[in-house]
Amino acid sequence: MKARKLMAGALVVVAVCACKRPGGTSPRTEAVGASPVDSLESGCQNDSDRDLEQVTRCFYLGHPSDPWHFLSRESQAEVGARDGFNKAFAKPSNWRSKSVTVLGVESRDGQVFGRVEVIYEVTRPGGKHCTEVGTKSWTQESGAWRRVLLRKEEELADQQFQAGDYSESVATAERWLGVDPFSLEAYKRLVFALQRGGLSSQSSRSLADTLGAALALNPADSVVLFMTVSWTEDPEVGEALFERFALDDCVREEAAFNLAVRMSPERRLAFLEKLGTMPPRLQMQLVDALLQLEDRERLRTVLTPDLDKEIRAHLEQQDDASAALWSVTMGEAWLLLKNREAAKAWASYAGARDPSHPGVASLLRRAGE
Repeated sequence: MKARKLMAGALVVVAVCACKRPGGTSPRTEAVGASPVDSLESGCQNDSDRDLEQVTRCFYLGHPSDPWHFLSRESQAEVGARDGFNKAFAKPSNWRSKSVTVLGVESRDGQVFGRVEVIYEVTRPGGKHCTEVGTKSWTQESGAWRRVLLRKEEELADQQFQAGDYSESVATAERWLGVDPFSLEAYKRLVFALQRGGLSSQSSRSLADTLGAALALNPADSVVLFMTVSWTEDPEVGEALFERFALDDCVREEAAFNLAVRMSPERRLAFLEKLGTMPPRLQMQLVDALLQLEDRERLRTVLTPDLDKEIRAHLEQQDDASAALWSVTMGEAWLLLKNREAAKAWASYAGARDPSHPGVASLLRRAGE
């Protein structure tokens, strides 16, 4: 049951990480279209492209008159026509670049690469804001810095993943890393595919090793932190890494959910209490921990009719398997409190979402006794 709940949580976050911005590009992949916060000189261009800090500030925070100019030759070929790219770049977006930091410059096989951290402010539905840290690859061509944006590899790896072809997605990410060995975007896709059971052509490549390699490139990257917190073998290590998240990081909540599932009930309670105010998905974790501990007194305090409604509303937005899984947990919690009517309601809801779930029939039977 614990493993199934972890997988259910991970599925939700994979969907979040694969979300697309208007126009079809992935916001966690590229800043194209992101509205800059800083107002750098309009039209910043060629005179700054030999200094990595200047060129990336121009690209992410400024108003380059020809963004396509800043792409590597291979990237230009993959993204298509100059006019189309520049128009997409200039479109308004709910992702706003806040700051740019050069993380390092490294050479591989005679080619020079640069890693750049970009912090975004993201506007969510309802006007709420969060921040996300991304990591971008640049390379030198004839001494000038150019953005490495391998759109075809990105789209192919994502399509293969969505189709369940995880080993093919691994192979695509590995080819991507052959071209850009410092690409965290390639590492992210590699990790997700390995975590789903994809096999690597490199027998020495394990999920743990790949997570470590990605974390080494930028330990502050939001999605890298999410992956490592969620899937590192030792939950204690995951908890320590969780502390690196900014409080307003866009993926912090999802990482907390996946980490909490892997903890013992006692440790989970302590972890959740440190978080303070919790959204419904983490309140479900709290209910589950108290249920496992059979702590009726605390559960009675936590599981109110209002929380019950909030959790039901949250599950309405989830996939059927995950909704049924957590609905059974909610029903079991109400049974522990001897509220058979509430337990029946959750059993019926679980059955409506996924009638094949093995816990539904048992919950209905016991609620009716």
